[in-house]
Amino acid sequence: MKSSSLHSLLFLMRLRIVCIRSKQLWMRHYKMKWHELTEKTGYVSIGNAFVPGYFLTENELVLIDSGPIQSKRLMEMLDERHWRVRAVIHTHVHIDHVANDLLLLEKFPDILFYTSKDEADAIASPEDMMRSMGFDTAAHAKEAQAVYYPEKLHIIGVDMKRPEIMIDGEIFELISLEGHSVGHVGVVTPDGICCLGDAIVSEDVLNVSKLPYMANVQKSLASMEKVRSLNYEIYVIAHQSVEKKALMDKIVTDNIAKEHQLSRIALEVLTRPMTREEVLAKYMKTLHINQREGLSMVIIAHSAWTRYIDLMAQGRIVYREGLLFRKDELDTAQT
Repeated sequence: MKSSSLHSLLFLMRLRIVCIRSKQLWMRHYKMKWHELTEKTGYVSIGNAFVPGYFLTENELVLIDSGPIQSKRLMEMLDERHWRVRAVIHTHVHIDHVANDLLLLEKFPDILFYTSKDEADAIASPEDMMRSMGFDTAAHAKEAQAVYYPEKLHIIGVDMKRPEIMIDGEIFELISLEGHSVGHVGVVTPDGICCLGDAIVSEDVLNVSKLPYMANVQKSLASMEKVRSLNYEIYVIAHQSVEKKALMDKIVTDNIAKEHQLSRIALEVLTRPMTREEVLAKYMKTLHINQREGLSMVIIAHSAWTRYIDLMAQGRIVYREGLLFRKDELDTAQT
C-alpha cells in the first residue's frame, strides 16, 4: 500500500474513533436524568415539563402525567435502569400531559392510566372534546382523539367523592383543582409531594406566557386559592418548577394578579359593540399573540373567549344579537 493511502486510511480510522467517542460523550451528557426529591419521589424533565414519579418498589414506579412530547430518552432510561411503570395518574388530559401514554402502553401492556372522572369523560367522544376542551369542530376533535386518545388507551375515571387511588397498598390522594380544565386534579404522592399539574404556573412561565389556558376563570381562581391553603413541604408545578411551601403564597398571588390583568385587558379592548371574531382578534393583537392557522390557534382562541364568558357571567359584558357590549357603556347609552 502506498504511503499516502496508508496515511489516509489511518486518518479516517482516527476520525471514526473520534466520532464514536464524541457520540458516546454526547449520549452520556444527554441521557435523561432522574432528579430525586425524596427517597421515593423524583422527576424527569421532558420538553417544557417536569414529570414526577413515585417508586412502589426498587424498580416499579407510578408517573404523574407522561409529558408534553414523545420521549425516546424516557424509554431508553426505563430500559437501562430496568424500571417498570405500573401506572400513570394524570392531573388532566390535555395533549401536553399525555404524549407518552401510547409509548408506555406499548412497553408495558398491563399499565393502568387514571384521572378524575370529569377529565376521562371530557375525551369520551369528539362531541365531549368540543364541549370540554375547546375544539371548534368535530374534525379537529377526531384528529386529536386519533393521535392522543385512541380506543386502545383506556384512562380510568376516578369518582372524586372518594378522591384517592390505591396501588399496591400505597395511596395517592387527588385534590380537585378544576378550572384549567374541567376536572383538573392535584396528585399527592404517598410520601407527601404535591404535584399541581397546571393549576398554577411557575414564575418563569408566568413572566413569558401571554395567555395561560383556562377552561373556567372563576373555578381556576378558586383552585389557586385552594393551592394557597395546602400544607405540603414540596410542590411540583408541571411546567418546570419545584417549590417549597414558603414560596407558594407569592406564586399564587402572582398567578391571580395575572388573571385579573388579562380580564381587565379583555374588557378594555371592547371599545365599541363588536362581534366575537372582532373582539378576539383585537384582544389577541393587544396581547401580541401571533394569529395563525391550525389547531393550536383554535385552543388559544377558546382560552381567550373564556375570559369573555367570565365577564358575561359577571354582568360586565352583554352579548346581544351577535354583538358584545360593555355593560357600563350600554347603560349610559340607554339613559
